[in-house]
Amino acid sequence: MIITSGATDLVPDRAAPTLSMDIMPEPQSLIEQEIPHLQRYALFLTRDATAADDLLQDTLVRALSRIHLWTPGTKMRAWLFTIQHNLFINGKRRGWRESTTEDGTVPSDIAAATQDDHIMLRDLEAALWRLPFDQRTVLFLIGLEGMGYEEAAETLDVPVGTVRSRLSRARSALRDWLEASDTQQQAREVK
Repeated sequence: MIITSGATDLVPDRAAPTLSMDIMPEPQSLIEQEIPHLQRYALFLTRDATAADDLLQDTLVRALSRIHLWTPGTKMRAWLFTIQHNLFINGKRRGWRESTTEDGTVPSDIAAATQDDHIMLRDLEAALWRLPFDQRTVLFLIGLEGMGYEEAAETLDVPVGTVRSRLSRARSALRDWLEASDTQQQAREVK
């Protein structure tokens, strides 16, 4: 900036560079873009639509009230998933219960085209819910949400090696359970 002689006004010697909205969107719009992913993750965590809506709302309130803690240039999704994950864990510690039917099985809202497809999906869902929470979460973040290992590790606040290990163990356990289920199904068909 230069000061003109005899004037007290500042006159720019050239246009000051401005940050275009195309370069860095507002944090609120970045949060809005992640709502469908947060909703899906909340439903995955809670297994109950009402509890998922509550968890999503709590996540959004916490994120908006603490937006000043987010570092521009970092991944908004990882930051939001971390908030949601921590809220869920803290809620569980306060006594949230996982929803199960009276006989202890996981409710299934999956409708399949054929009976065999229904049985396969039921077995897959049962196998997924048999996984330990940590393995199931890593499998969800990487498999369904498409996060990379580093992003999942950042979201869960664990080392990348832990994410890889949990994912490997989850895949191996699923494979074993589904193969055993397939063997049982084939035995029933032979009878």
